[in-house]
Amino acid sequence: QSRLLDDETCAILNSFIPPTNRLEGFDLMYATYNDGWSFEELYRLTHHLTPCILLIKSLQKHALIGMFLTCSLGPPSIDIRGDGQCFVFRLNGELAGKYEWSKPEEHQTSPNHSKPEVNSATWNQFAMCSNNYLAFGGSQKYGTNAIRLDNDLSNCTCGHSDTYDN
Repeated sequence: QSRLLDDETCAILNSFIPPTNRLEGFDLMYATYNDGWSFEELYRLTHHLTPCILLIKSLQKHALIGMFLTCSLGPPSIDIRGDGQCFVFRLNGELAGKYEWSKPEEHQTSPNHSKPEVNSATWNQFAMCSNNYLAFGGSQKYGTNAIRLDNDLSNCTCGHSDTYDN
């Protein structure tokens, strides 16, 4: 039983998921309140899950954010994983939103968008799951990730990302 998802937020989250991956329900596989604050345990309990949803609650603003992956979180490596169906999201009432892959060609004609070079790796930086951090999306201009969670599981930062245009 998740302490973060109620029926309303489950419905919002499920509406974000592509029809080919839509689920009838969610299974909680890892929670810090049950499983501790171990990065190794997170990987151990989730390495076989596809698709995978990572859900994080901010202690300061109580924002509920996360990542939908079409692949598993583990095993850890420095390789980029995922594909164009991956996305980041926020699940807070009126602020709820889904940020999908922002293809480079979608910004070619947008005059107000400060786009990085089209060959930039940040366009396809869906997810990086290393021994030191989890990072989703990347920004060439700002050097930030849409979501970055450090390996102690207590420090999470969010920023602009070219990948998800959030």
